[in-house]
Amino acid sequence: LNGGTSQKGWKAYSDFNDKQKNELRAQNKLAAAFVFLAQGTPFINGGQEFMRTKQGDENSYISDDSINQIDLTYKNTFNDVYKVYKGLIALRKSSDAFTAGTEVLADTVVNADGKKIGGFTKYVTTGTDGSYCVYFNATAEEQTIDTTGYTKAVDVTSGVPTDVSVPTTVAAKSFVILKK
Repeated sequence: LNGGTSQKGWKAYSDFNDKQKNELRAQNKLAAAFVFLAQGTPFINGGQEFMRTKQGDENSYISDDSINQIDLTYKNTFNDVYKVYKGLIALRKSSDAFTAGTEVLADTVVNADGKKIGGFTKYVTTGTDGSYCVYFNATAEEQTIDTTGYTKAVDVTSGVPTDVSVPTTVAAKSFVILKK
């Protein structure tokens, strides 16, 4: 949970302050969106959907069960993260727009001055059920988005893809899924 440092420098989630905890959760959800909404076969590690940690042991094949076990109580502790994974998987299964063979356009978003905003990406894909536009915001600031032509957004935070009204911004370390 501390960004991949070795066990020696590992910091337990409980040692983080609330701001750091929220950022870790947001980063995990954003990373999941990149994986599940991209073409190809998505892959996650066991327990990743509820922020499983191996206590910072990045090479745990020789470690004992106390390091490698999956603590299923994390599913309750990190239920918000688990539900986003569940919702992303359900969306991916419900649409062929996120599978290999579909036409995709990915580009860095530019600001009003025409400068690229590093860490802010627009991904457009079309399936038999319609066109999707996903904004991935890996920046530390909220970003304004162009919603022209999109009539709804898809919220996956409940674990079930749900149509919602179209937002005008995407929060920092977050993503927005738009649909025509």
